[in-house]
Amino acid sequence: MEDFLRTFVARQARAHRQPGRPHSRRAPRAAPLHLGQRKGIGVASNLYKQAYVVVAKRHAANELVIAIERPDTPLLWARRAVLNTLSTTGPDLHHERQVLAQPRYRTAAPPARFRPFRRGDEWCAELEYETPQRALTPGQICALYEGDRLLGGAVFESIEYD
Repeated sequence: MEDFLRTFVARQARAHRQPGRPHSRRAPRAAPLHLGQRKGIGVASNLYKQAYVVVAKRHAANELVIAIERPDTPLLWARRAVLNTLSTTGPDLHHERQVLAQPRYRTAAPPARFRPFRRGDEWCAELEYETPQRALTPGQICALYEGDRLLGGAVFESIEYD
């Protein structure tokens, strides 16, 4: 995966800003950034207690897309995702069920509907959260629980944004 710009020139961001719309910047030098990241992107916000966050990476153009973080920020919040590389701690994960799905370490495991399906020889699943989740990212591991019991895990393959 390509690396992306860690710092931006704040005056460039201000010159191209359109309120409420994400905007992108070409990355002239490399540094890794993550979707949903707030700190270290080097773009100061002139809005009180509102920060810019990374909402997308355009690998082909070597661009990083940033937007002000709000509950309605495009490309930041999602309810639905496709999981692949399913693994289990023993229970059968080949049937639809309600689960608690933890999208990353140190976050809560909110309720979600787990709908497995076969794609060739591989088991995948559609995961639909009851409430939108922030910064779900392809390639992240998702832990699946039934109460306190770990059922298994999977990798986010794709995200369907609200």
